[in-house]
Amino acid sequence: MIKKNKFILGTAQFSKSYGLIGKKKLLIPDIKKILKYVIKKRIYSLDNSLNYTGSQKKISLLKKKNWQIITKLKFSKKNLIKKDKKFLKSYVLKKIMLSKKELNIQKFDVLLINNFEIFNYNSKKKIYQILKSIKKEKIINKFGYSIYNFKKLDKTIKDFCPDVIQCSYNIFDRRLNDKKLIKLIKKKRVEIHARSIFLQGLLLCSLNHVPKKFQKWKKIFLKWEKWTKEKKITKLEACLSFAFSNKHINKVVIGVKDVTELREILNTKIYKKIRFPSFLMKDKNLIDPYKW
Repeated sequence: MIKKNKFILGTAQFSKSYGLIGKKKLLIPDIKKILKYVIKKRIYSLDNSLNYTGSQKKISLLKKKNWQIITKLKFSKKNLIKKDKKFLKSYVLKKIMLSKKELNIQKFDVLLINNFEIFNYNSKKKIYQILKSIKKEKIINKFGYSIYNFKKLDKTIKDFCPDVIQCSYNIFDRRLNDKKLIKLIKKKRVEIHARSIFLQGLLLCSLNHVPKKFQKWKKIFLKWEKWTKEKKITKLEACLSFAFSNKHINKVVIGVKDVTELREILNTKIYKKIRFPSFLMKDKNLIDPYKW
């Protein structure tokens, strides 16, 4: 069984119907059930974003003040062009204060910046200095980056070392396993939070339910299905076992559509000694949901 404090509950579903498979709009009673269940299991980490419209009000309905909330902030090019550090810090603080008020919390545990790795050097430098200052001022506990593009990530970590990196990691997407990158992350003591461990549900669906748009990768889905059947392991068990077999990953983000699904995930058996064949895929049109 997995230690419950290794889990972070994703809250994108609280905002809208999220994911590729079995989309479902969560109603307030559903959300309350999910939140009450994670509290019961002593899971207090929630993954949120300033862009998950309406999600923060729904989280605050439980009036619990000790949530450890990870929030994400996205800068547009318009935000960054010709803006000095003072303006940008004011922009960040305004966003944080509004969210804190809506969530009814004292501070955010982690502030993650979306797409930090694609900014130019000067923009990175300004944002990094802001993040360090608001951490020093104890407005947040930690800061980091929500990564979508692993290109030049090593340089980003060297020059603008974060406390946390959140990135995708699953059976098909193993970009995190680059030995030099892992060595650097370990050296810099950066926390790793893995997301997309089910690839938005794609890795959990049966072969005949794989959406048509993914048919050109039919061979890898066939190989995946065949392997799980041969091992007599469910796809859910395999996905979770794979994520937790990586000793460098500190926490895993999971999203659910109801409390039944959450209960199933938290009670899933983990196979520690299982050997996973190479399902590695490099095609970003498959492994990067942003391109779907």
